[in-house]
Amino acid sequence: QKIVKHAHDRGVKVGMVVGMPFNQQNSYNLMRGTACHSDTARWTAYLREGVDEMGSLGADALCIFFGDSELGAFRQPAGCEKVDGVQATVDRIEAVRAYVKQKYPEMELTLWVHPTAGIKGNDSCPNYFLLPKFCSPDVGAAVHSVQFYNLTDPAPTYGNENLNFLRDFAFEQANKRPVWYWPESAYACGFDDDVPMFFPGYLTGRAKDAKLLAGKAVAHITFSTGIEWNYWLVDYAVARYGWDPSKWTSDAVINDFASIFGPGAGPVVAGALS
Repeated sequence: QKIVKHAHDRGVKVGMVVGMPFNQQNSYNLMRGTACHSDTARWTAYLREGVDEMGSLGADALCIFFGDSELGAFRQPAGCEKVDGVQATVDRIEAVRAYVKQKYPEMELTLWVHPTAGIKGNDSCPNYFLLPKFCSPDVGAAVHSVQFYNLTDPAPTYGNENLNFLRDFAFEQANKRPVWYWPESAYACGFDDDVPMFFPGYLTGRAKDAKLLAGKAVAHITFSTGIEWNYWLVDYAVARYGWDPSKWTSDAVINDFASIFGPGAGPVVAGALS
């Protein structure tokens, strides 16, 4: 609550990322207990308890990760009947939406669209993580790209050859619901954080996507994580891109940053970062 108040006192909104459940990275889960999907009363009560806890903190937005993990879809507790995972997930999202709309009408609700390939849904939605398209139009979609890859170029990550499908999803859904773009500016494990290093590719990738999604995404929010070794520059760049992607290119951000070193060293620093 102190953190939320600190932000609100400065005119900054605060969002919370929660699972439903998300059994990874010690995530907070709205579902504090388990229940078969047929036991609607029980899982609805669990979800409401979780929403109330977030509401008590004064959260302005909830972003829900709706898979079991980055590598798994909806999963029933042991001993429960088999269900359509896509429909069961949509049922729970709609239950959260209805409760938020009733009790916390100012709270925004969005869904984490993860790029993992091969997570099966159903015939209507082969890619499980694209199921937000079946939810009510006031439920947002937070399109999440990973590492320094952008939505246009090759991206050999999470089982994909590229992330074009996320771009297409964002374009399609931008006419139907609020689309947030939520790229990474650092990656937590096995990529750039195990040994701190600075990848200018983050600057160019984020700039390219910001320009691509200008006028379509309602928000451009960076996913910052891990050891903050010069990653603040990427976060600063994303803020600039989100403000005006036509003015703030990656070169413009680098030159702006490098200018603090003066006319002698500034161009050298800019050249090294470029």
